[in-house]
Amino acid sequence: MKTRAPAARTADEDAPDVDEDVIAEAAEDDRPDDAGDADGADEEYEQVYVVVRKKSAAAEPGEGDEETAGEAAEPAGEAEEAEKAPAEKPPPRRFTRKAAAASAPRVPEVAPKVWAASLASGPFGKKSRRRTLVTRVLTIVPAVALVAVSALLCVVWQQKGDLSADARRQRDLAASARKVADVFFNWDYQHMAQSFAAKYPLLTKAAADAIRPTADTLTSYFTTNKVSSRATVTGVYPGAVKHGAANVMVVINTRVTTGKTVQANNGATVALSMKLVSGKWLAGNITLLSQGVESATDENGKPIPGGKGSSGLPGATPSARPSR
Repeated sequence: MKTRAPAARTADEDAPDVDEDVIAEAAEDDRPDDAGDADGADEEYEQVYVVVRKKSAAAEPGEGDEETAGEAAEPAGEAEEAEKAPAEKPPPRRFTRKAAAASAPRVPEVAPKVWAASLASGPFGKKSRRRTLVTRVLTIVPAVALVAVSALLCVVWQQKGDLSADARRQRDLAASARKVADVFFNWDYQHMAQSFAAKYPLLTKAAADAIRPTADTLTSYFTTNKVSSRATVTGVYPGAVKHGAANVMVVINTRVTTGKTVQANNGATVALSMKLVSGKWLAGNITLLSQGVESATDENGKPIPGGKGSSGLPGATPSARPSR
């Protein structure tokens, strides 16, 4: 017995019957509580209607199971609802220092040895080393030059200090010798005590002890003959200082007057032996080297026939060489 195959069904026959009342009830159930919001209700109604229509159209004719097709259509509808549903906005992110640091791009850390090796092996490694060497040389050379200049300045300053000390010593020596010559060759017979008192502090102890015994004899002679002397120092020439002693040449012009004559010596030269004692230059001996140009006149200025003056300067007698 042969069975007859069922006739093919159309899509309209296979589609499930949709009850309009069910759609209306579903729309009423989904209607929002607020009846005044008509626009929102219409929009939801349209969405429900579209979903139902899509479920009806998704059912395929044939041997497949209608329930399976309906179940397969449901995820598609849900996906479309999920797409149409407004996406929830994420909460606003707060900008903090930690978030900025986390979002900032990170530079990969490279070990110092690898970094140095990459520089040395690169095309600019040798140039970099050369530049470093040149930089070091340019840094060291000025420093060495500065040290050398400083040392040279110290040496020059020391030499200048030594020269200044020598110049100061020579100046003090010349001033002391000038004062000795000025005091010894200037006196007034009326004030012999004061004259000798001024001489002693300018002499060394040995020289002062040597002329002290002659003070009374010279005072008596100068007072009796009214002998006075006026001298002018015209030049002082100090010598080298050795072991605290030096010789000084002094050029003077003297005019010695008595009660009857006037004796002049121009350009007379005397030598003073000076010694440094307790930081002060003192005379140890006075020696006549040259009498200069001599002339003798009477008290009226007339030349004395054959008169060439005395054999020495009157002031040189008290300064005889002290006994050793």
